[in-house]
Amino acid sequence: MTDVDLLRAGVLHDVVEDTGGTVGELEARFGARTAGFVEAVTIGVEGRTAYLGKLAGAPREVLLLELSDRYSNVQRLHTHPRVVKQRSYYAETVEHFVPLATVDPRLEELFTRWAAAYSYLAGPVDTLENVDRLAAAVHREQVDKSGEPYVLHVRGAAEIARRDGADEHQQMAALLHDSVEDTSCTLTQLTDLGVPPEVVEMVDALTRRPDESHDDYLNRLVHTPAAVPVKRADIEHNSSHARRSRLDPETQERLRKKYAHALEVLAG
Repeated sequence: MTDVDLLRAGVLHDVVEDTGGTVGELEARFGARTAGFVEAVTIGVEGRTAYLGKLAGAPREVLLLELSDRYSNVQRLHTHPRVVKQRSYYAETVEHFVPLATVDPRLEELFTRWAAAYSYLAGPVDTLENVDRLAAAVHREQVDKSGEPYVLHVRGAAEIARRDGADEHQQMAALLHDSVEDTSCTLTQLTDLGVPPEVVEMVDALTRRPDESHDDYLNRLVHTPAAVPVKRADIEHNSSHARRSRLDPETQERLRKKYAHALEVLAG
C-alpha cells in the first residue's frame, strides 16, 4: 500500500476514540483526508451497533483501514481472560467483518483462515477437532527447544496416546497437556470453553505447579490414573530420536535421565 494518508490513519486510528485528541487537531496537523479516515473508523455517539451497521456502505479505503485494525486485534483473541468476551468478539467478527474482507483478496484469505482457526469459539470445545483447534491457538507462535512449532509436540503425544488405546478424553488431554503450564490459558477457561470435566481434571493433573518439585509433580499425577498414559505418551514423543537429535548432547543426556526416572515413578 502506498496511500500515505491511509497509512497515517492506520497509525492514528485510535487517537480520537481513545485519547483527548480531536478530528480538528488531526486535520490541522496531517490534512483533511487523513483526519477523515480516522473520523470514519471512530465509534461516536451513535454507538457500536449503528457503527457496525453502516460499515457495509463505507468507501473501500475506510474498509481497508477498519479491516486491518480488526485483523490485528483478533490475532491473539485466545489470550483474553474472559471466554465470554472471546466468543462475542469472534461472533461479531464473523458476522460483520469477514463478509467485508472480500474488498481485498489478501484480507479475504487472512480472515478466512482466521475464522477457521478460531471456529472452536462458535460452540463447546468438546470434540477432538475443536480441542485440536484450541491447542493450535494457545500454542500459536510457540516453538520447542529444537525450534519446531510446539503444537506438533502435543499432536504427536495425542497420536501416541491414541495408538496405545487412549479414549477420546485422554487424547484431548494430550492435546491440552501443556496448555495451562506453558501458555496463558487457565483451567477455568478450559471449563468455560466447554472442555469436558474429565479432560480438565487430567490437564490439571498433568500441569506442574509453580515451585513444585519434579518428584512431587509425578507423585501427584499418579493419583489421576487416566492421566498417566497421557504423560507416558508425552515422554515418548519428547524422547523420540527426531526430537532428541536436534538438541545438544548435554541436554539430551539430562532429559534421558529425567524421563527414565519419570517412567519409573509412573510405573509405581
